[in-house]
Amino acid sequence: MPLAGDYSAAMTEPAAKPETLFPSPQRDTPEFDAQFQGRLEDLIHWRRDVRRFRADPVEDALIDDLIGLATRSPSVDNSQPWRFVKVTDPGRRADVIKNFKACNADALADYEGAQAQRYATLKLAGLKEATVHLAVFCETETAAGHGLGRKTMPEMLCYSVVGAVNTLWLAARSRGLGMGWV
Repeated sequence: MPLAGDYSAAMTEPAAKPETLFPSPQRDTPEFDAQFQGRLEDLIHWRRDVRRFRADPVEDALIDDLIGLATRSPSVDNSQPWRFVKVTDPGRRADVIKNFKACNADALADYEGAQAQRYATLKLAGLKEATVHLAVFCETETAAGHGLGRKTMPEMLCYSVVGAVNTLWLAARSRGLGMGWV
């Protein structure tokens, strides 16, 4: 499976000088006008968990661009623990669907009565219809950063990945692509 958006070379570059880590707000912080703020608010409200996908092919370059934006997300100690994998092989895609179905059946077993009936009717995945599958992982042993916060709050690595997924989601929606979390 190809690793999408491999930015590992960037993680091995020397650390930036302290003055570049925290840019001067007067010099480097862009101003976002009311129109931009309103459009961003619209995007946030429009972001939905999509389960019904079109069959249109999605260009690899667009997916790479979206992943590139996701990797600009903040991460604890600049650890960049996210790993994005494009699942393109039909056999592996079938395995993903099979695994989802098994996990979903296991989750259904936790419900009873009307709640179980309701859960069983939910469309929790559009994996068959989706033209792109991305698997997103958290690299808990990443060498990037200096380990800041990993002893006291190790879950922050996973939270950093969640932030990257949210950035990916907003970027995808801004380009008219739906996305679902499975």
